[in-house]
Amino acid sequence: MTRSRITNKRVCGIGINDADYNVTIHDETGKKIIWSCPYWEKWRGMLKRCYLSSYHVTHPTYVGCTVCEEWHLFSNFKSWMETQDWEGKCLDKDLLVYKNKVYSPKTCVFISNKLNTFISVNQNKNQQHKIGVWKSNKLHRNMKEYMCKIQNGTGKPEYVGVFYTEQEAHYAWQIRKRELGIELLKEQTNIDAIKGLCRIINKLHYDTENGITTYSL
Repeated sequence: MTRSRITNKRVCGIGINDADYNVTIHDETGKKIIWSCPYWEKWRGMLKRCYLSSYHVTHPTYVGCTVCEEWHLFSNFKSWMETQDWEGKCLDKDLLVYKNKVYSPKTCVFISNKLNTFISVNQNKNQQHKIGVWKSNKLHRNMKEYMCKIQNGTGKPEYVGVFYTEQEAHYAWQIRKRELGIELLKEQTNIDAIKGLCRIINKLHYDTENGITTYSL
């Protein structure tokens, strides 16, 4: 078994690995990684999402995202992460602050995969319809053309129904999304995650009460 060499080379052109230990361990051949520091993996993944141009090709929503200067240093990020409930969870920058683009101690929280899926909403890839709305492939009874589906955290989309107009279908998505958010709220133990989820629930309520289209959470 061989240990990887610590290097001063910038990670993704910006991060500084100042670890006083080897963040990865390879097998005897030196080719296969058999252990990788979990703090390092989260830190490197964050930098990759913000600063790796090849990653932006398939994940364009991360274009323009940055990491605060404090977290350019690995040891600073590691010190913060050690104080968090992180095991088996995702590092998230979107829950606490609306339309946030910066990873920092004040804007990030570790959340479950289920909650991460819930808050990850984007318009359809073809950008033709509102969030949660698809044009049905066939006309239903009474000429209902628009279908509403939603990600409910199970890994499979939940069918909500079919509607006459796109706005009606989107409204159904807003209502169901808020219901799912309230259900998820009961599962949260992190006070920051609770506050962030309440922010989203309140936003969905405001949008539906005022006839506003929801473009992001």
